[in-house]
Amino acid sequence: MKLLRFLSFTFLLCFCSTIAFSAFAAEYIRFNYSVPMRVQKSITLFTQQNTAKNPEITPKNIRIAGTDLNEDGINEFIISTQDCPPPKKMCSYLILADKGRSMISLGRIKARYLSLANTYSHGIRDIQAYDNEKNDFDYKLYVWEPASSHYTVKDERP
Repeated sequence: MKLLRFLSFTFLLCFCSTIAFSAFAAEYIRFNYSVPMRVQKSITLFTQQNTAKNPEITPKNIRIAGTDLNEDGINEFIISTQDCPPPKKMCSYLILADKGRSMISLGRIKARYLSLANTYSHGIRDIQAYDNEKNDFDYKLYVWEPASSHYTVKDERP
């Protein structure tokens, strides 16, 4: 009986410590985000005004993910198309920030799918762009570049 209690306690202790200290490399982006009407209008206006730069993203086919990239309590938005089911093909993603009555572009990324890294550059969360058809774990890291106020690919060369 004591051996059974000891084994149960040991198993529970090992299980809890494994769960408590497990590391997560990335956070997937969820596109089922409910957006306020004012933000939807701003995003629609932005996509209409920028159809020349982003012809595949139109107000009729967008999907929106809200996430706080700089931990200021205000969501930024990642926009993609409804007809782009990852990871089968390359998709265009727009990263936008809400500026009241308008949106500003923080970057445009073309990838099979995106995830949010657990790393930060200049206080802004990094984004992992998976674009390799042969390796699901290979990604490009997009980091915030304050000089250009845009996400750029991190140069991994020394």
